[in-house]
Amino acid sequence: MRLSHLRYVNPENRRRQCLYGLLIWAFVGALLPSITGYGQVQIDISPENPASQFLEPGAGTAMIVQTDSSTLNDGAIVFSFIIKDIDPLADDNSPVTITSMTIENLGTATDLDIEEVACLEGSIGNPKGIAPVDKFPALGINPNIGFDAFCDLALPPFTPFQIGDAPTGEAVTFHIVVRTKTTDELLNTAQNHTVLLRVTVEYEEAVGSPAVPTTFTASITDSTPDFVWNGGINSYRDLAPFFPLPASIRTGQPGAVAHFEICDKDAQPHLLRIKELKLVQGPQGNARFSDIAGFDLFLLGGSLPISSVSGLDTRFDRGGEGFPWPVNLDLPDDQLPCPRFEIRAQVANSALRGRTIQLTLTFFTEEPVGTTINRSVTPTLQSSQIVMIGSGVLRVPDMQIAGSEVPIEISAFPQPGLGAQTASIQFDPNVIQIDDVVGQN
Repeated sequence: MRLSHLRYVNPENRRRQCLYGLLIWAFVGALLPSITGYGQVQIDISPENPASQFLEPGAGTAMIVQTDSSTLNDGAIVFSFIIKDIDPLADDNSPVTITSMTIENLGTATDLDIEEVACLEGSIGNPKGIAPVDKFPALGINPNIGFDAFCDLALPPFTPFQIGDAPTGEAVTFHIVVRTKTTDELLNTAQNHTVLLRVTVEYEEAVGSPAVPTTFTASITDSTPDFVWNGGINSYRDLAPFFPLPASIRTGQPGAVAHFEICDKDAQPHLLRIKELKLVQGPQGNARFSDIAGFDLFLLGGSLPISSVSGLDTRFDRGGEGFPWPVNLDLPDDQLPCPRFEIRAQVANSALRGRTIQLTLTFFTEEPVGTTINRSVTPTLQSSQIVMIGSGVLRVPDMQIAGSEVPIEISAFPQPGLGAQTASIQFDPNVIQIDDVVGQN
């Protein structure tokens, strides 16, 4: 276990010191022409480098740094890279000593979004050391840097961190870990802020003949950005275009009024809990609460409901604040494929035929369970389809054509003797909805 002390170090000063050191050794090299060696490391993105992911607040638990064990808790690895000493121009057999790492965020996330940064050495499954680092707002006038961090690997009790010389030396993997602010601190202002890190490694190697310790730097930039997120549900979509809803539901019968998918695809291992749904009418729905006896939530294709609600009131009506539905449904982390759901409405026997249902859902979540996500980032999903109450209702076109009669066919009306009609038909537009017109030669 290697552990660094927390220390604030201005990276600008460190860069200046590095530059001065390089100038001094360049001058020494001019006086000692026998120094021909070059210290060089190869830095590559690790195969363990994570793909783009959502960085969620978690429970606000700090990463633990001890002498015998380490745990990331709510921290998430955002960048992994490999360092190897190669010395392509002069294989001097001397090891490289890593002294520090300067970490700069080229994304839009700032120090107001990030609570903690750490440098981790070793494989993800078998870390050998973790170092909490100084984190502070970006210094200087570069508007493309969101925050700076500095990992000092030279301070005791950190022993000098060495990488053996190639070809016998092994490549060493480092990971940069971040932990976001808590959900109440992030609110909605941090949504989709990006973390795209550039790491500048400062190292020393004794090169030349005679060997002289020299300081070098090398940089690498992550290939994939990560996203600060504070919504629990990382993605959601209306499935009605792929799993169409019925055109109508008979009174006194149940029928599907919403199909949707929700995904928990983040960098945290916590379960996602759907704490509550809020039901309200969409802009094309005009059904009243009295038309609906209740709702049932199913897994899409399932036969038994996983949650039900009844006793709606005027909050469900169009323009209302929405009717609450306590759900308390836990979803496993990173479940693939993402869970798909269906909501079925139980149409009341007294429902007025011809009214329509267009369901709008608002999701209130917790992640981890017990940590309520701030409501400023609550997602809302609206079904793209409407469902009419009443099956077998007479449907005729509401149209005017001057100087001619329009033959129409009355379909889905199970009464004998009703075929093609040419006479004028009176109907109540609040009861009858036009689906289509079928021409008759």
